[in-house]
Amino acid sequence: QDEDTPVSLLLDLPDRSLVPESRDRLETLFAGSPLSEATIRANRQIPVETQNTLFRVIEQLYDRTDDSFQWTGIPRSHQLLMVCNLIYDHIDGGRSLRGHGIFAGDQLQAALTGLMHAKGFTEFLRKRVEARWAKHSVSDAVEQALGFLRNYVGYHFGRHLMVVSRIQEEVLLKRFRVKPGDYSLLAAQADSLFLPPGLFALDEYGIPSDLSVKLAGDGTSPSDLDGALRMLARADPGREDLHPFERSLLADAKRALPARARIEVG
Repeated sequence: QDEDTPVSLLLDLPDRSLVPESRDRLETLFAGSPLSEATIRANRQIPVETQNTLFRVIEQLYDRTDDSFQWTGIPRSHQLLMVCNLIYDHIDGGRSLRGHGIFAGDQLQAALTGLMHAKGFTEFLRKRVEARWAKHSVSDAVEQALGFLRNYVGYHFGRHLMVVSRIQEEVLLKRFRVKPGDYSLLAAQADSLFLPPGLFALDEYGIPSDLSVKLAGDGTSPSDLDGALRMLARADPGREDLHPFERSLLADAKRALPARARIEVG
């Protein structure tokens, strides 16, 4: 460890592993921040300067007559727009989002809203293709949308959302002494691309998300992996609404099912 060791690395180390100079660096950092040590550590993938900026911005934006921050579960449109603006302007800064064709917080909100309300990924991709720039081909638009799903929504968005959640919690509790929001449910749903956890888990068994949605149909989606495996064991590869490639994937997945799924269905 020396003065060039990244702060994010120091925040990951237990106190006993820190040299005195590193411990002094962290103590100075904690003392100069309006945030608690616990929040700074939980958000360690984000520079502390950025966390401090978010604290000040949220403090300035908070209005007791407005509920833009004090939401739980699924946000309303203006609430999602607020966090998307904060994420784009202060966390992502367009570094990854511009590569997915998103250049502002309201565009991130629109893309997420479209994904949450789509009946499946095929519908989401179709709408992204329809809204593509004139210079982009259909394949470009599809590739960009798939990258947004896998690389941003399924990996970064939930983490970024929880950074905002933890910081707004401190602002509202410390500065205004009001009940804060809790964005953990939306973050968890984003991690599974807004699919029920059971359906999302079938991807590991060779069943793509769109096929999982089709197999679930209009019935109750399984809430866990065991339920999804039972649904998969009951599925008929000969269904007429399946593409031949989907039938092949389904047949292969059924042959590879763990014994417990086949026994429970049988």
